[in-house]
Amino acid sequence: MTIHSYLKGFLVACTALAAVAMVRAYPTTAMQIDGCGAGACKDCHSLTEDEAKGLLKDFVDEVKSVKFAEVGGLWEVDVVANGNRVPVFIDFSKQFLLSGQVIRIATRENITQKRLLEMNTVD
Repeated sequence: MTIHSYLKGFLVACTALAAVAMVRAYPTTAMQIDGCGAGACKDCHSLTEDEAKGLLKDFVDEVKSVKFAEVGGLWEVDVVANGNRVPVFIDFSKQFLLSGQVIRIATRENITQKRLLEMNTVD
């Protein structure tokens, strides 16, 4: 199985799971005015690698790192799934897993592809 076919299958599966999760309405304060905006995101929101491992235990083999994503309201989580390193995203409410292409509209830069290449560069 090539990395391309694996990633395609992985992204399709994660997208389907995200769609199913979105069907259920979850209340969240992550993006509400009274819940955010008073300071830096790190002042109110956190996600440890251990928390990410617990959230993603049924989806990935390993969590490599967690950091704030370039997209507000999301963490970028570098994971290993079926032997491949890929970036996925978890929202601040910790209720949604996002996997797929994140593209900066103004520049058309594919943030996901950029990170995927960085993660899998061979020295």
